[in-house]
Amino acid sequence: MAAAPPDPIRPADPLSVAATGGHPLMPGNPTLAHYEEYAARYDASFADHDTSDAISRLLMALTQPAPTVLELGCGNGRDLLALQQAGAVAEGVEGTVAMADIAAQRTGLPIHSFDLLSPRNPPWQGRRFQALYAHHVLFHIPSPALPFLLWRGRDWLVPEGLFYFCDATGDGLEGTMPDGRHVALRRPQTLHRLMREAGFALVEEWRRPLGAPRRQQGWLAGIWQKTMEAA
Repeated sequence: MAAAPPDPIRPADPLSVAATGGHPLMPGNPTLAHYEEYAARYDASFADHDTSDAISRLLMALTQPAPTVLELGCGNGRDLLALQQAGAVAEGVEGTVAMADIAAQRTGLPIHSFDLLSPRNPPWQGRRFQALYAHHVLFHIPSPALPFLLWRGRDWLVPEGLFYFCDATGDGLEGTMPDGRHVALRRPQTLHRLMREAGFALVEEWRRPLGAPRRQQGWLAGIWQKTMEAA
């Protein structure tokens, strides 16, 4: 198997930044800093977003009862709670402290406060899940860092485990929005290549929002399976 790519982004450690009087989030991850500041607003705006199609398709693809699912970027815990109610043994990871607190209070489920761009080992290091779930998350990951995160994600899965994600697509435009959030509108073929190179094979793919005209379906959802070997 090919060696995992090195981590190209090593953000400032939040603890060391705080110790020197700096902002605990902004130097390392401006996207998280934005969501931290406006957590209450996003908690309200996320409430009525329908992801039932994603959850039902993922759980149908998982053959074992009570599958273990780790949600990456679980936000306010909306989908985490839906996964649990659908029969999964779910836990989440959220880089925004305020959102992680909201998710923990709402769901009562394990929530790991962890920046997915951190070079540190995550709190669940050494464990394996039947599935990863990442809804509207990966497009905030800078392209130089995404291969490393996908390789890490592969290591968090059991053999033949599944990885669901739904990501914004576009013509490759990438950069920082005025509010500080990083956004990457990757081409579908770019996402396909990155997933294959990280050792995943496509199981199912569909466009969202469901029922909208094709030109208005700017989100690509897919379920990918961990393969024996990475490209």
